[in-house]
Amino acid sequence: MFVALAEYAKMHGKSSDTIRRLAESGNLLTAQKIGRNWVVDSDEEYPVKKRNATKINNRYFSFFWMWY
Repeated sequence: MFVALAEYAKMHGKSSDTIRRLAESGNLLTAQKIGRNWVVDSDEEYPVKKRNATKINNRYFSFFWMWY
């Protein structure tokens, strides 16, 4: 079922501006623009991207600083 971006943002505890930017950049795979409104499938998971990070004990660590 498709929902508005504001409702999707509320479901995931994010701001509607953040969700809109994800939709515009293509990071939300099911996002569609209908007229001037964006909609997204309510079952789509929130995308998690941690650049150069490794998950250890449920925490993300970046090893960038180790190369100095």
